[in-house]
Amino acid sequence: MKIQNFPAQIEHWESVLEFLESNLEGSAMSAKMQFEIIVSAEEIFTNIASYAYGTHTDKGETVEISCGTTQDAAEFQIRFRDWGIAYNPLERPDPDFNIPFEERRVGGLGIYMVKNFMDHVEYRYEDGCNIFTIGKKL
Repeated sequence: MKIQNFPAQIEHWESVLEFLESNLEGSAMSAKMQFEIIVSAEEIFTNIASYAYGTHTDKGETVEISCGTTQDAAEFQIRFRDWGIAYNPLERPDPDFNIPFEERRVGGLGIYMVKNFMDHVEYRYEDGCNIFTIGKKL
């Protein structure tokens, strides 16, 4: 797994995207699979950049991203680690599509897409870090 740190700011998404694409290059994954991975990664990174950090942190507003295939080469994984406010987005209920759009609660659609695009989605809070891992079976 390759690891790189990025400022947790939306304007750094392009750098994150370049990092992810360089790790996806040459893989046997279909264009659809790569698209689903990139869309999911963008959602997670955007959430971290938008909500993880309050007004002060002694660690700096960064996100560590590691990605690559698992040791058994069965899955391509991306792990996001930040030192922001503890928050598990997987605890939010999925959107209720039976409710008219204008009456729905704001938020949650992006994480719903991540859960549907990816084969493995996991959150844990460990040693003062949010760790969010997504994986796509190869």
